[in-house]
Amino acid sequence: MPHLLVVEGESHTRDILQAQLGRSYRVSWAATRQDGREMFRNRSVNLVLLESRLPDGCGLELLREIKGISPGLPVIMVTGFGSEVICARAFKLGARDYFMKPVVAADLLRSVRQILSVPWRQVGPRANILRPPMTSKCVQPQTGDPRIDFAIRLIHDRYDEKLTLGVIARSAGTGLFSLSRKFTEAVGISFRTYLLRVRVATALEFLKDGTLPIADVAERAGFRDASWFNKVFKRYQGVPPSIYRKSLETRNAHRNAKTI
Repeated sequence: MPHLLVVEGESHTRDILQAQLGRSYRVSWAATRQDGREMFRNRSVNLVLLESRLPDGCGLELLREIKGISPGLPVIMVTGFGSEVICARAFKLGARDYFMKPVVAADLLRSVRQILSVPWRQVGPRANILRPPMTSKCVQPQTGDPRIDFAIRLIHDRYDEKLTLGVIARSAGTGLFSLSRKFTEAVGISFRTYLLRVRVATALEFLKDGTLPIADVAERAGFRDASWFNKVFKRYQGVPPSIYRKSLETRNAHRNAKTI
């Protein structure tokens, strides 16, 4: 069972997090920066959930210490005193996600699960980014730019929503045109192209379920129009989604026949 270290000074928040996280993870608690530092150094943990303002100091300084010792360890910041400045500093120091209080428990739990589903090993800038593998489980590229990495995480977390570059730019605290230019420079393809590839990758996973109608697959993958979904899917896969599903069924039938 993955081990989470939560550094949080408010008992009320700890109770809420325990109710949500304690069902799926082993959780250790620290109420101060000093306790969090000692527990991090003396225990093996898989993820740190960190409040930005602690009774004995700033959580961002603890984040800096953690990253100095274990750069690959994922850290999620949670704060009731947030601002764009704190958010930007957290991502610059290496935080993987950032939540404002009151935290929506379902969103936090989804973030923890998504982060822990990806190995700590991260690909370098522009490595295997131009043509990412068509699977929703592909490793998210790390560009070194905190705002671009934040945009990439939002795409992977919210691909099924009405996600636009303007929405992401506001969330990342930057300008639309600046983000568009920097995203293309860092990733090698445009924001729109990357979003479409993530959605098609997700559709490929859903198509493995032979009971889901194509229209439902399209909606779950973030395509609001079935005809547009067919067009985009064919562009990337060479065949419409219905033909792709039939090929999966044929392949599975042949595989099953060989095992009989």
